[in-house]
Amino acid sequence: MYSDKNTKEKIFSEIESLPEREQQTVLGLVENYIHSQTDETEWDQLPQAWRTRIEESLKQAEEGKFVLNEDAVALIRKKYGLNA
Repeated sequence: MYSDKNTKEKIFSEIESLPEREQQTVLGLVENYIHSQTDETEWDQLPQAWRTRIEESLKQAEEGKFVLNEDAVALIRKKYGLNA
C-alpha cells in the first residue's frame, strides 16, 4: 500500500505522463468525482421544474425511451430537406 505522499506522487506521475488533452479529461473526472461526493450546490440552484424534467428524462433514458443524436439529426435533415 502507498503512503499518503507516495499515493500523491504516483497520481501526479501517472497524470504527467498523459498528453495535455487527456490530462484535461482526467481533471474533469476528478472534479466530477469530488463534487459528486460533497457538492450538490448546482443541482439545488436549479428551478424545481428543471430538476423534475431532468429526473423524468433520466427515467425515460433508463427505460430505453430516447433517440440517439445521430438519428435525431438525420430525422431533422430529412424533415427540412437539409443536406449533410
